[in-house]
Amino acid sequence: MAAIAQKTISTRKSRAIEEIQELFKEYSCLGLIRMEKMPSKQLQLLRKTLREKETIIKMAKNNIIKLAIKNSHFKDQLKEIGEKLEGSSALIFTKMNIFKLKNYLDKNKAQAPAKPGDIAPKDIMIPAGNTGFPPGAIISELNKVGLKTKVQSGTIWIKDDLVAVKKGEEIDRSLALVFSRLNMTPMEIGLKMYTAYDNGAILDEDSLTIDLDLEVQKLVEGFNKAFQLANEIVWVTSDNISTLIQKAYSQAKNLAVNAPIIEKEFIEDILRKANQDFTILSMNISEKDPNAIPEGLVSLPKKSSEVKKKDVEPEQKDEKDKEKEGMVGLGSLFG
Repeated sequence: MAAIAQKTISTRKSRAIEEIQELFKEYSCLGLIRMEKMPSKQLQLLRKTLREKETIIKMAKNNIIKLAIKNSHFKDQLKEIGEKLEGSSALIFTKMNIFKLKNYLDKNKAQAPAKPGDIAPKDIMIPAGNTGFPPGAIISELNKVGLKTKVQSGTIWIKDDLVAVKKGEEIDRSLALVFSRLNMTPMEIGLKMYTAYDNGAILDEDSLTIDLDLEVQKLVEGFNKAFQLANEIVWVTSDNISTLIQKAYSQAKNLAVNAPIIEKEFIEDILRKANQDFTILSMNISEKDPNAIPEGLVSLPKKSSEVKKKDVEPEQKDEKDKEKEGMVGLGSLFG
């Protein structure tokens, strides 16, 4: 009977090893995930969602995973994966981008209460503020973990923010009790990828953790700088061709108007500029000698001191009279 049982166990191990090795052949990206404290119901829901994303979780004991790596055609590439196995882990195989998968797993974590002996997943801060508790024994519980308190308006207040435990440190019984009292759920329940293999590259947890919003911002900034440089050195691309054409047209127009170069397209702009220049010059001359410009040649604004609000009535003229005066002014200008 013992021999049969041993044979059955060996058969199960062999089958598990073969299944893992087949997955090595099918997938070029895989990772190691921690399975600690993952509720079975939540795990089943997550596995179902991941299958829709061409991602498979393969659960096996660490020694089975190591044997599968050791006896596979990919043992040289995956050797480091086997060496990094730790704790209660599983393999995750994917056809997704490995960074997108890591981001997806991180976003699908749930918060949970802390228990004595738990390891802090990150720095856990207890914020200052009103606890809502009346004065009592809880004051000593809060003080025991390093919190400074005061009684105000009949309730206990925490004076200052406090990082109660740092990432990687163990949460003791006193701290777990305080977290519970304050309704804090600092623990994370979910799958945590801590090592990955991506087409020959081994990536640790820090390399896998990417702030996508920050990376997108960096890409946008890089594109803008490259775009500006391309415009400055007139490096023509499909992205900046319209901008360069607009810039060239603007420069050509500016040259034609200021030269001036008489072209049909720019006649109105040239006349407009000439009129503006003439008006400014006339105003400057009139400031020095009001009689230097013949009356009727150009209408200049009078100084406020020269206008008498009560004695001077505005002269009403129709549009035809204004046009005639303008023609007379231009006639005097050109003789």
